[in-house]
Amino acid sequence: VVAAIKRHGDAGGYERLLPRSAQACRFWLLNLCFSLPIGCYQSWGSVLNLNLAGVQMSPKAVSLLGCWMTLSGAAGSIAVGLMTKRLLGALKSIILLCAGVSFTGFLFFAALLTADVPSSFGTLALGSSGILGGFGINCMLPLFFELILETVYGFVRDDVAATTTMLTMSSIQILVLLVPVKIAGSSLWMNWLMVTSVFLCFFGVSLLRARYSRLAADVGHDIASR
Repeated sequence: VVAAIKRHGDAGGYERLLPRSAQACRFWLLNLCFSLPIGCYQSWGSVLNLNLAGVQMSPKAVSLLGCWMTLSGAAGSIAVGLMTKRLLGALKSIILLCAGVSFTGFLFFAALLTADVPSSFGTLALGSSGILGGFGINCMLPLFFELILETVYGFVRDDVAATTTMLTMSSIQILVLLVPVKIAGSSLWMNWLMVTSVFLCFFGVSLLRARYSRLAADVGHDIASR
């Protein structure tokens, strides 16, 4: 809630999102950085059982792995939310931290499957790296929405920005699901796609000069981006 500050007037609709200005380009960069890893992750997670069919993990264990990947991110989001309240203007830095954690987890996950590490140790390491990757990417989700809305504040309506982002994410998810799970008898491509999507997200956000328009309106002065 903005206290004692007049909020911006009603901003434009979808036509404002055409990349004709720096703010629109900034939105689309954030939109893609959000939609690519989240869309790939949702597609990847929905066929995790098929992806791990060649590993000595029961369907129940695979389901529990997917569950813990989500629950760890939900719990982590609470801690991250408290962090953002203390560190004003640090959304970009926290997203980069979460993306780095997620990239590390999914990189080990893909490497373990590629190397076909046997034994119970390999299964434990696989589960741990998967949970680490899921933790990072689920923590990023609400932060990205917040940063997108900060970026478009006063430029375009919040509902327009959110709807456009969800449509982009859903399109990427559908495109990934249209590809067969196994190509040439292997589903390893999905794991390396997950690694690549998180890396591209990290790289894209690192290039972004964050703007905290809503936060500046709330506190009454510009916030240095971090």
